[in-house]
Amino acid sequence: TIDYATVAGGTATGGVAPCDAAEDYSDTAGTLQWAHGINTPQNFTVPICPDTDYEGNETVNLQVTNPTGGGVLGTPDTAVLTINDDDPVPATLVVTKIADTNDGGCSSTDCSLREAILAANSTAGSNTITFSSLFNTPQTITLGGDLLLIANPSGADMTTITGPGANLLTVLGNGTSRVFELDGSDQAAISGMTITGGGGGAGTSGTFTGFGGAIYNTGTLTVTGVVIFGNSAGTDGGGIYCSTNDSLTVIDSTVRNNSAPDGGGVYGTTGADVTIIGSTINNNFLAGSPGHGGGGVTGFGTTIIDRSTISTNQSLDDGGGIYIGNGTLDLTNSTVTGNTATLAGGGVYREASGITVTVRNTIIANNVDDGTAPDFFGALNSNGFNLIENTTGSTINEVSGAATITGQDPNLGPLADNGGPTFTH
Repeated sequence: TIDYATVAGGTATGGVAPCDAAEDYSDTAGTLQWAHGINTPQNFTVPICPDTDYEGNETVNLQVTNPTGGGVLGTPDTAVLTINDDDPVPATLVVTKIADTNDGGCSSTDCSLREAILAANSTAGSNTITFSSLFNTPQTITLGGDLLLIANPSGADMTTITGPGANLLTVLGNGTSRVFELDGSDQAAISGMTITGGGGGAGTSGTFTGFGGAIYNTGTLTVTGVVIFGNSAGTDGGGIYCSTNDSLTVIDSTVRNNSAPDGGGVYGTTGADVTIIGSTINNNFLAGSPGHGGGGVTGFGTTIIDRSTISTNQSLDDGGGIYIGNGTLDLTNSTVTGNTATLAGGGVYREASGITVTVRNTIIANNVDDGTAPDFFGALNSNGFNLIENTTGSTINEVSGAATITGQDPNLGPLADNGGPTFTH
């Protein structure tokens, strides 16, 4: 004979039959018996408790003990039973803890941010990830060395991660990998959190090491009410990198104190659509050996900046605040001030004659470069109501609206909380 039993240590919850709502299986124990000279395999059953809650696959530990009649236990004398979850992933997943675990499930009482994202990735359909009452007070989720990869089964699916607020939730990359990556052609929206400590590495799940310290985007991404600070990339996009023919929208967010050789704050590569609305891009800088420039924003596709502040960014090359290497720039209702470039275009740098830059109702002033073009380098089309303090190195084409004010200091105050979602001058 030999004794068998379910034992503690698995991820599933056992209990005494009959099943109740909290149990995944019924604890089981007994004895198997063989007649002399018979070695036919014998079976025992572990009753599984049916439910309709998505929990992911869970495990039950099994053990055999106490052989009699000359029987000898082999190795191993334990086994693991996996309960395959056949319940659908719910449309809304709730993060309940700060630990960066991945035990294969996301239950209503035990779910990490990583587990919630993996659950959303595992099935077709759009999902929303929210956060429990634990996050009513400030909490930090520290990643364990690998990024959070959003990879929907279908490009038509949307993953929405709705944080409690940038003052309540911090997701920390811990300097070992970037924090988020959106996989090719997918759609995602991230809001209400602070993203920091991203190291620009791909981790074990991601791609393209060196791009996007906080976020690497190869799909359609909207970021709202997010603070992205203290991230770094080895190549492009210290804060956010947007890939070729993909789309990034940054709304009511702050991107500050990030660094990379190019695009210290935000980098949109060739063909990327980058839109920045109601946001502040400040104190980002270039580190390493820059190939282009752009302490705050670098654009090689369609770049739209509206109702935003580009302030106190630094470039070791051209374009302290904004560098436009290709495509177009539409700059409206914004302030570009206090930025510094080692070479040309302390405020804005337009790389070549084929690039269209349109500016309306915008202040570009008090920026610094090597003297070539402190505020704006190249030609721009003015749609009226602009102030450009120093026009050295600039060509202004007055297209419509009131003529550009030049040679005047706007007397801006310091970057401060003047009302609204981000700091302004």
